[in-house]
Amino acid sequence: LPRAAYCAGPVRILLHLRHSSRVVATPTALLAWPAREREGPQPVEYFLQQLINGVTLGSIYGLIAIGYTMVYGIVGMINFAHGDIFMVGAFIALILLLTLLSVGVTMIPLALLIVLLLAMALTAVWGWSIERIAYRPLRESFRLAPLITAIGISIILQNFIQVAQGARVKPLQPVVTGGYTLFQEGSFTVNISNIQILIIVTTLVLMIVFWLIIT
Repeated sequence: LPRAAYCAGPVRILLHLRHSSRVVATPTALLAWPAREREGPQPVEYFLQQLINGVTLGSIYGLIAIGYTMVYGIVGMINFAHGDIFMVGAFIALILLLTLLSVGVTMIPLALLIVLLLAMALTAVWGWSIERIAYRPLRESFRLAPLITAIGISIILQNFIQVAQGARVKPLQPVVTGGYTLFQEGSFTVNISNIQILIIVTTLVLMIVFWLIIT
């Protein structure tokens, strides 16, 4: 193409291509040609990898949703502080895990089992205390009172954790490592890690148990 065609912009280039007898490829083919040379994940492989990631993240949300459903079914109110209690449970589990590792409990399955049981128990006590102190006195009050109280409890828990543990992200080396390569296409691999398998299986088991309880 002449230099003037490049300087004039895309419209001038297309007009020049249209009236030029030397052009043997259409603009669509010229635009598509570099894509065939580019290496990267194909749509199917990319979709499968994102599907695995999405199911894992959705399983975590599902675990929180089970708690929301149980609280609403028993207490009859939407607990806006439920996610913050979940956060407190995560910090309790982190502290317990580091404590066990510091005292010499290095068997990972045993440490995870102890952390799971203790974190569940302490978080349950924490939630029970909040219900007894903040929610139960307002059960006979007007309908918005428990909701406003739940928002206040949420703000209190967030600021308490920021003061007690700091506002920075707490980096932790993965305890459950390893995974599986489902298949590979060129330089792109579709992987699923052991922690993703653990999250998905745990969520499915708890959902089945919860469904059996309520039915």
